[in-house]
Amino acid sequence: MGNSSGTSKFEKAVTTADLQLFGKSTSIRWGELLEMRNNKNNQLIFLQEKYVRDLESCKKTIERCNKASMSTHPNIVSIYGCAGDEIPDKFTNMYKACIFFEHVSASLKSDIRNRINALIPPNLKASQFAIPSSHYFKDAEFSHMICQFVDALHFLQDNDVHIGDITPDVCFLSNNNTTIKLLDKTLIYGGVSSFELARRGSSHVFLTPIELENLRNQVEEEPYQDRFKADVFRLGMTLLECATLQKSSQLYDFNNYKIDLDLLSTRLVKVKERYSPFIYHLL
Repeated sequence: MGNSSGTSKFEKAVTTADLQLFGKSTSIRWGELLEMRNNKNNQLIFLQEKYVRDLESCKKTIERCNKASMSTHPNIVSIYGCAGDEIPDKFTNMYKACIFFEHVSASLKSDIRNRINALIPPNLKASQFAIPSSHYFKDAEFSHMICQFVDALHFLQDNDVHIGDITPDVCFLSNNNTTIKLLDKTLIYGGVSSFELARRGSSHVFLTPIELENLRNQVEEEPYQDRFKADVFRLGMTLLECATLQKSSQLYDFNNYKIDLDLLSTRLVKVKERYSPFIYHLL
């Protein structure tokens, strides 16, 4: 990350001298993330170290990250900047670029879990407990969430970026869980697509029908499809999970590589009973 004084030649928007390691986490979706605390203002940020094989690739990574930091949107996780080293790592002989981005800890997954678990007695499982109506998203909340998703995806499409993996796990929340935040995963090392995650054995993904077909046929390459329409499909599965507070991953029969249309219809009936015609028809 440059020298200890934070004056690496390639450093642009973020200095490193005042950052202290606060914690770390590892995810199949993101790789390793470092939580860093700014000792000057106690602000938490995320840091990811990205290794590339040559100096030119390191420069391009930094250039792309810093370009992203200049283009902001309220529903996109902010990229604060990037720093890199001129000299390759002595152990790996690779060049390191460090990406700094907005710290987000809450997600739609955690929000849904809290809505389900808030009133469940300790001796009962969630499936044995009727969730009170007050714990579901209200129509106004749901409509606001949809608008934020649409704005974010429109912004990314304008910048020729598709997410490739939308689930409640990776839809982050800020401002007391009222603001949706998506992350441009193409900037993050380890930010792989839903299809690649499924090939690695994960069932917590939302695949399009053509992706299921490729998985059935053991095709390694990503299927040819409209990437942005695929993102909208995954968004639909995510919104259905929010509306029903039931995991949309349960709709997938990975043994037979298909979506359970009967179960899908049952859940849509529940949406129709609980929400406005606008939300039902949208889903």
